[in-house]
Amino acid sequence: MQITDDRDQLNANKYFYIFKLAMESKIPRLMEFLLYRIQKLFTYEFLDGNCEDNCKYSDDSKPPEKNGRLPRLLIDAIVETICECAHERDN
Repeated sequence: MQITDDRDQLNANKYFYIFKLAMESKIPRLMEFLLYRIQKLFTYEFLDGNCEDNCKYSDDSKPPEKNGRLPRLLIDAIVETICECAHERDN
């Protein structure tokens, strides 16, 4: 039981919003650094996205409503943020 309690305290899901904001800066070197860190957090199971999406969105970029379904999970926001990096090019 001690390991489970420690794992809950070391959960990085609540900090992903900071990563998302930094990724939206569109600075290639910063994005590369953050992608590496996100990958490490997934590898060591500190970030799993298995919680409600805690990111804040402007009205024009807000994800669509789910029409009474379960709320959007954080993993959806993580995947979306990572996929948006593919559109950026380092000149």
